[in-house]
Amino acid sequence: MAEQSPTLVPESAKATAYVAFCRAIDRDLLERLIEQGRREAAPFEVIGSSLDVNPGPDWESRVATAVARADLVIVVFGTVIHALVGFQREAEIACELGRPVIALYEHAEDFGSAAFQFAKQAAWTPESLSRAVNELLPSRKEP
Repeated sequence: MAEQSPTLVPESAKATAYVAFCRAIDRDLLERLIEQGRREAAPFEVIGSSLDVNPGPDWESRVATAVARADLVIVVFGTVIHALVGFQREAEIACELGRPVIALYEHAEDFGSAAFQFAKQAAWTPESLSRAVNELLPSRKEP
């Protein structure tokens, strides 16, 4: 039986986000992002994540379909930041589709340590993430 995803359906004019992260270790970080996106002042909401796309032979095409539905991709660097390639490929697919990418770091000491030169770098604070979303998608700013 497929694992149920905690992702949401957009209810506002907020930017929509696909979240790439380590499925095995950092699910709690996805939950935190979903909660942050639910706040009225947040400029984004989560509509999809790595949990929505199970591994398999057509994984990349299914990721591309999920990413194409979002305005941007947030790549979460939590417990494991260098060892896994799946979420890195998700970010590459986002770039191939022209979606902006935010590399979000849970731990300040890891900030900027991953090889995501193409991504907007952000520390894990609501203010930092909101600023990054608003810089990447200025048309989504509140009037």
